[in-house]
Amino acid sequence: MPEREKGFLGEFLFGVGACFWVITALMCFVLTLGILWDTFGWWMIIIGVFLAPLTYLASFFIVWFTTGVFFEPLLIPYVISFVALILVVVGLKIG
Repeated sequence: MPEREKGFLGEFLFGVGACFWVITALMCFVLTLGILWDTFGWWMIIIGVFLAPLTYLASFFIVWFTTGVFFEPLLIPYVISFVALILVVVGLKIG
């Protein structure tokens, strides 16, 4: 594959992956903060925002353990966000 096409493909994959990652990561983060608000109150929101990367990484498990329910609507954007991160890395490696 010529360099020009590799650069375009890499930039395209990076752009698509970054867009999907931002959208799905924010969905997971906001949904998790909402459940933390209902469960623990406003002080947990402050801790959740302060530890935002950890809250995002553990969002699925936080929701699962605080509600006691395996929450499928959160699982879909959670998995898509990690697939999008893989697209970002592949786009960086190609481009």
